[in-house]
Amino acid sequence: MTPKLDLNGNVSCYCSYKRRFSHEKVYSGRTKVVMGKRERIRTLAKPKVSRCPDSDQSQTKWGNQDAIRKISRGALSAKASDRLLQLSKPKPFHPDAELPQKFQYTYDCGRTSPISTVSKASQSATTSERLETLARPKRVHPNFREDRSSPIQEVSPAALKAKESPAIAKLAQPKKIHRDYEADREPYPIVTKAAKTAKPSDRIELLAEPKKRRDGGERDPQWPTSKHAMTHEPSSRTRELAQHKKYAEGYQRDSEVEWKVGKAALQAVPTSRIEELCVPVQRPSMDHLQFNPNAFQVSKTALKAKCSARVEELSQPIKR
Repeated sequence: MTPKLDLNGNVSCYCSYKRRFSHEKVYSGRTKVVMGKRERIRTLAKPKVSRCPDSDQSQTKWGNQDAIRKISRGALSAKASDRLLQLSKPKPFHPDAELPQKFQYTYDCGRTSPISTVSKASQSATTSERLETLARPKRVHPNFREDRSSPIQEVSPAALKAKESPAIAKLAQPKKIHRDYEADREPYPIVTKAAKTAKPSDRIELLAEPKKRRDGGERDPQWPTSKHAMTHEPSSRTRELAQHKKYAEGYQRDSEVEWKVGKAALQAVPTSRIEELCVPVQRPSMDHLQFNPNAFQVSKTALKAKCSARVEELSQPIKR
C-alpha cells in the first residue's frame, strides 16, 4: 500500500492485494480509498496481526491477569505430589532473629547515615588486652615541637665568627680550568685597530685586482678556436691519456637474446635417437588408471581355494 496526499490534504491509498485482519475495512483489488489523516493514523497505529494458524493473538488481551493460554481441565483437577507441595512452601520468616539493617536509600544519592546502631551487649562488653593495645594512639616524638616556624635552621653567632681551617679553605675552592683549554671563538670577531690602520703592499694590491677579460665579465658559450690550437700536435703523454679505458683480458660480452640460426643448423637432419627423445611422454589420466571393470568379480582361483585351520579359527565369531 502506497499512501499519497491530495490537494485537499486527504490521504489516498492504492492496494494491489487483499489485506485482511489488519484494518477494519477490506481493500480488494486495485481500488482507491480516500480517508482523512486521523483515520489513516489510527489505521496505521493498530498492531500487525500474526499470520500463524496456531496463534491466539486475537483472543489475548494484554494488561490483565488472564492466562495467555487456556488451562486444561486435567491441570485444574490434578493433585500435586508431596515433593511439589514441599517446594511450593515459602521460605520461613523469623521475626525474633536480628537481621542486618539495610537502609532504604543505601544505594541512592540521598541515603541516610551508614553508621549502624550499637547493641546493648556490645556496650556492656569488656575488651581484651590486645584490643586495648591496638586502640592506643601513636605516640609523639619527645623532641617534636608544634611551633616550628621554618625547616631552615638558624646559624649560630659562633659559627658566623669561626675561622676556617686550611683544609676547608682548600676544599672550598672551585675546580680550575685546564691550562690547554680554549674557549669557543665568537662568531663575529673584533677587528683590531692595527688591522684597521694597516696599508697593503704593492703585491697584495696586484693580487686584489680582478681578472681582466676582453669580452668583459661574461662571454659566449661558443668561441672561435685559434689557428695555432688547430695545427698543434699533441704529445705522446697526451695521446696516452686520451685513450679510453680498455676491457680486461678474457672479458666476454652478454650474449644477445635473439640470434640468427646458421644454415648448417637449418639443413641438419636429426638422428633416430634425437627423434625418439623428441616424442612427448603420454601419460594416461587418473580416471583410466583407477578404472577396473573386474573390481567386484571374484577370480576362479579364489573360488577353488581352501582356507587353513588358522583362518577358520580366526573367522569364527566371538562368543559373548
